[in-house]
Order: sequence, then structure tokens, then C-alpha cells
Amino acid sequence: MHESQLLRDLLIYIFPQLQPQDFPHIDLEQSSDAWFETWLSKNRLAHQYVIDCDYQDWANCFDLKLNFLDVIKKPIPIDSTLDQIYEFFEQLEVEDLEDEEIDLDHEEAWHVGEEFFEPESYYFEPNEDVLEPTIVIVENLLNCILSYGFDIVAIMHPYKFQMILSQGKSNALNDLGLVLAEAYAPEQVRVFLTENYSHHQFAHLIGKL
Repeated sequence: MHESQLLRDLLIYIFPQLQPQDFPHIDLEQSSDAWFETWLSKNRLAHQYVIDCDYQDWANCFDLKLNFLDVIKKPIPIDSTLDQIYEFFEQLEVEDLEDEEIDLDHEEAWHVGEEFFEPESYYFEPNEDVLEPTIVIVENLLNCILSYGFDIVAIMHPYKFQMILSQGKSNALNDLGLVLAEAYAPEQVRVFLTENYSHHQFAHLIGKL
């Protein structure tokens, strides 16, 4: 079976509302990651099942994309977590201005501009000596969502992150994570299950830093 077909079938199993016709044609010459990205870019329905969020604009859209998901029947109160992240990066900006007298644009602290972001920092195994904003953002969002009982597949890219949420189908979500890890790279994909949830699994939560 082609990886794209396996990926499609797992998504349909996890989300029975989806049908084969909701996905792009399976092209045996196309890689499964390209097929998945085509689905996200060409079919608006996909965004009811997958959060696809650019780092440059995450602060303006993450809460809307999260609560637009079909699996969310009652909005997840994410605002306090978002506020903590905003305030954390604002404080970093203040400290940089005081310590180095760097004149940064205010918006860059909120949207994680290039001064804070290095493309190689998107992996789930960050450099312990460097505070990587992408890891701070994603770990704090994951921690909040997991605390409300949702299992998550998280995919980290150089300039964006993706999340797939589910409840009650952890085995299938594990399988989906394995297929996506083959499609992208193992270090880019992680599955987080509520049955294993502990805030101790995240080293970059606001308050620990």
C-alpha cells in the first residue's frame, strides 16, 4: 500500500466524517509528505482536522485554528497560555534592550521574528544551551491541550508547526505518527497521549525557564 493511501485511511479511521473523496488523488509518483501538504493547501476541509500554523503569524491565529477543529466540541480555554507566552517573549525583548541596547521592532517579540528564530531549532531535541522560541511556543501549547484530554500528533517544520488532535483513538494516532514520521523525518514528529501526560515531560514551560 502506498504511504499516502495509508495516511488517508488512518485519517478516515480517526475522523469517520471524512471520506476518500475529501482527499487528493493518490499519485504513486508523489511522496506522502507532498500529498499531505497538497491536501492542506487545496482543501479547506482539511483545516477542520489539522492545525497548520506559521510561526510568523501564530499569535494571531492559533486559538481560532484550534477551536475550529471538528474534534473540539467545547472551546479549549487557551487564552491564559497564550498570554503567558506573549508576556514571556515581551520580557525577553525588554531584557535584550536593557542588556544589549538592541532596538527591536515590538511586533517581532509577539510573532517570533527572525531575531529570535533559527531554522534549525524546529526539532524536538533542542540545544540545551540555546533558548529556542519554537520549542517554548509549541511545548506550552501542547501542555495546555493535553491537560484538556486530547491526544496530539505534533509535526515541527522550519517555519511552521502542525497538530492533529483526537480523543479515544490513541492506537490509531500512534500509527498515524509513525506514518508521518516516515513521510517527514522521525525527529520532526511526536505523538503525545493523555494517558502518559505529565507536565514534567516538557522542559520549556513558562515558569520553568
